[in-house]
Amino acid sequence: MKNFNLSILFIVFCFFGVNAQDQQVANSNFENWTDEHYAVDWNSFEFGSYPLIYYTADRTTDAAFGTYAVKLETQDALGNKIPGIIMLGDLNMDTFMPEGGVPFTDRPTGFSFSYKYSPVNGDALFIFALLTKWNEDTQETDTIGGGLLQSSDVQDPYILKTVPIYYQSIEEPDTINVGFVSSSNPPQAGSTLYIDSLAMVYELVNYPTVCFPEVDVTPTSFTALWGAIPYASAYELEVAYDEDFTNYVTDFPMTIVNTGYNSAYNVSGLETDQYFYRVKTIYGTEDGGYSNVESVPLPTLALEGDVLGHISFTANWSEVASATDYLLDVATDEAFVNMVDGYSELSVGTVTSIIVDGLEAGTTYNYRLKAVYDGDTSIASNVISLTTEPSSVENYDNTQFIVSSYRNVINILVKNYSNPILVEVFDISGRKLISKNFYSKNITLGMPHSGFYIVKITDGNFGTTKKVILY
Repeated sequence: MKNFNLSILFIVFCFFGVNAQDQQVANSNFENWTDEHYAVDWNSFEFGSYPLIYYTADRTTDAAFGTYAVKLETQDALGNKIPGIIMLGDLNMDTFMPEGGVPFTDRPTGFSFSYKYSPVNGDALFIFALLTKWNEDTQETDTIGGGLLQSSDVQDPYILKTVPIYYQSIEEPDTINVGFVSSSNPPQAGSTLYIDSLAMVYELVNYPTVCFPEVDVTPTSFTALWGAIPYASAYELEVAYDEDFTNYVTDFPMTIVNTGYNSAYNVSGLETDQYFYRVKTIYGTEDGGYSNVESVPLPTLALEGDVLGHISFTANWSEVASATDYLLDVATDEAFVNMVDGYSELSVGTVTSIIVDGLEAGTTYNYRLKAVYDGDTSIASNVISLTTEPSSVENYDNTQFIVSSYRNVINILVKNYSNPILVEVFDISGRKLISKNFYSKNITLGMPHSGFYIVKITDGNFGTTKKVILY
C-alpha cells in the first residue's frame, strides 16, 4: 500500500506482535455507530493461549450516549504490554500496519467521536482513519487520505473530538479503516481508553493544513509540501529567513489557487541559507489558520578538490553565510560506506577548504559536506571524487628533490635538473599561496610568517609533496 503522508506514526503497532500467540478476532457491537455506510462489527484482538487469553477490548456501560461504549485497556500479558485495540480492518502481524476495512466511497472532511482517557506514565492514545482505493493498473492499494490523533493528555469526563481528514488524491476511496488504540510508544499497562458515538463529519470545517518535510533539496532550491484539502479555495505559502516570519523571501507570501492537485510548490533561485515555510489554508473569505512550520537548511555546494600529491588533497566548498559549522565526510566509495578514519562528519568550523592528509597513494577518494545552522543540519552536498598520485612518484622524488627550511625560508634542491620546476605552496587551510615555474636547481622561497605549509614540486611528469614547518 502506498503510505499516507502521516502514517509514519503507525509504527506504534509494532508492539502488538511481541510474543502474540493464537491471535483471534472477536466481534463487538459498537453502539451509536449511526452512519449507514458502516457495519456494526469491529475487529478486536485477543492474545495468548487457552486458558490464558487476554481481552484488551470490551463493552462497557460507562457510555457518553446510549447504553454502551467500548473500553480499551492496555494489559501486561506474559511480560509484554498489549494495548487495547479495535479497528474496522485488520492488523498485518508481519508488517504491523493496518490494512483492509469496510466498503466506503465518500470523502468526509473529518471524523468525530466521544472519548475519555486515563494514561499511565505518560502513555499516549492513537486514533486513525485511513481511506484507500484498489488500483487495478498497479495492483496495489493507493492511499486517498486520512487523519490521526495521538495524545497523552488525561481526559475525564467524556469529550466530543473531531479529527480532520487530509487528502492526497482527488480520487474517491473504496475502503475505510478506522482504529482506536489505548497505548503507543511505549505501551504502559493500565492505560484505559473509552470510545463512544463515532460519526463521519461532512460539513466544510475550516481546518489548517499540515506541512510535510521538504523534498528535492539543492543548494538553491527545495519543494515545499503540505496536505491537500479538496474543498479549500486556496493556500497561502510563506517562506522566510526566520521561524517567526518577520523577514520574508522575495515574492512570498504567495497565494496558490487550489485546483485539487496543488499541495506542492518548488521554491527556487535562493541563496544557500536556512529557510522556514508554513501554509495558511483559505476558505473563501475565511482562513483555517496556519500549519506547522518546517525548517529547510540548504546544503553547501562541494567544489572540485586539489590533489596535493600521493597522500593528501584539498577539499573545497562554497561558503554559506549563516552556517555555523560544516561536517566533512571522506570515503573510498560514493555510497560513503567505507569512511576514511577520522573523516566521518568531521567538524571543520566555518572555513571553506581543508587539507585531507594521511591517505593512500594512487587511491580514489570521495568527499561531501553538510552545513550546520545553529544545530540544524542540512542534507549532504553533491559528491566530489579525486585520485591521489601513485606511489611510484614518491620513490623517484625522494632522490630527485631535497626540501629544507630555516626560519621563514623554504629551500629546494633539484637533482638532475632538466625541466622547468613548478612549485606550489599551500597554507594549513589548503589556500594556495604560491604557484610559479623555476629554472634553477636551487630554489629559495621566503614566507611571510611562521607556520605549517604544504609544498608541491613538479618536474615534468614527476612530483612530490612535502610538509614544512617554519619557526
